[in-house]
Amino acid sequence: MSIESNEGYKVARMGVEPMIFGMRIRRPRPLDERAVAIVYLIFTIYFNYNVAMNAQKKILLVEDEALIRELYARQLTKAGFTVKPAATGEDAVKFLKAETFDVILLDIMLPGINGLQVLKEFKVSNPNSPAVIVLLTNLGQDSIIKEGFDLGASAYLIKTSYTPDQIVQEVQSIISGKPSGGNQPPTPAA
Repeated sequence: MSIESNEGYKVARMGVEPMIFGMRIRRPRPLDERAVAIVYLIFTIYFNYNVAMNAQKKILLVEDEALIRELYARQLTKAGFTVKPAATGEDAVKFLKAETFDVILLDIMLPGINGLQVLKEFKVSNPNSPAVIVLLTNLGQDSIIKEGFDLGASAYLIKTSYTPDQIVQEVQSIISGKPSGGNQPPTPAA
C-alpha cells in the first residue's frame, strides 16, 4: 500500500521501500568500525607528525608587548614548538649566548637595544649559525627592511598584516624552506 501526498512524493508503508520523487531511499548503513578506525589513525598520524616536527624546533620570541608576546607564544606552543619568550633586546642577547635556537622571531622596536642591534650582535658572535631569523615588526620602511636582510634575516613579517595563526603558518613555511607570504630578501640587480 502506498500513499501519494499533494507535494508529489510517495510514502511507502508495509514493507515497501520508501521513495521520494520516484527514487528509492536507502537506509544509512551503520558505520564500519574499521573505516572509522582507519580515518582516526590517519588523522592521529598526521596531527602527531606535524606536532612532532614542530616540537623539534626551538624558537626565541623577542617581543616587548606582553599581550602580543603571550599570544604568539601560546599559538606557537600549541603548534608544537618550544618557545622561549624575551621582552627586551638585552634578554634576547643573554638567551642567544646561553642557548641555541632554530628560529628567532625578532621585533625591531625594543626597549634598550633594538632588534637590529640584537641581530648584529648575534651574527658577530655566531656567524655560521643555522638559525632562521624572522623580523616581526610593524616598521615597514625600506631602509630598515634592507638593513635587516643585510644582517642576515630570512624573512620580514609586518605584524598588523598577520593573525597569530598566520604567523605560525609563516614560521612553518619558512622552516620548511617554502615561505608563502612574508617579504623575502631582495635579489641583487644584475
